[in-house]
Amino acid sequence: MKMTCEPLFSQSSRTMRASEIRELLKLLDNPEMISFAGGLPNPAAFPIEPLKSVVAHVMAEHAREALD
Repeated sequence: MKMTCEPLFSQSSRTMRASEIRELLKLLDNPEMISFAGGLPNPAAFPIEPLKSVVAHVMAEHAREALD
């Protein structure tokens, strides 16, 4: 038996449209898509080892300030 929750939704939530941004982000699931979005860099481009050492130093020397 399948239950629908739609009767529980408010009228405004039933008439909501999809977000254009959310629809664009779906395109990023395509491995052939090259994104030039500044806020979504390719994780493979991060310099992991230098970042590890910087984070370790900050947490060892300035953890309270970094987390404040």
